[in-house]
Amino acid sequence: MLALAYFYIGFYVDSEFFDVHLFIKHRPYAQLLFVSPLGEADRSYTPGTEGYLTPEMERQQALFEEFVYKNRGYARSMKVF
Repeated sequence: MLALAYFYIGFYVDSEFFDVHLFIKHRPYAQLLFVSPLGEADRSYTPGTEGYLTPEMERQQALFEEFVYKNRGYARSMKVF
């Protein structure tokens, strides 16, 4: 039962205030911590500038947007600290 909870429970770091929230995922996924590498910055396509994302960072940003924003994970969350 605990192993099943791992796939449906996650944490995300608020991209504006850096608070940590516990939330219920909309679908099972093995990642436990979701962080927005972009934060509040505007997207940039120039390497070395604020807002530039490497391919791995783009994947992390897409997961953050899917689980926290698009599928309203923030609505099923509680602030941890």
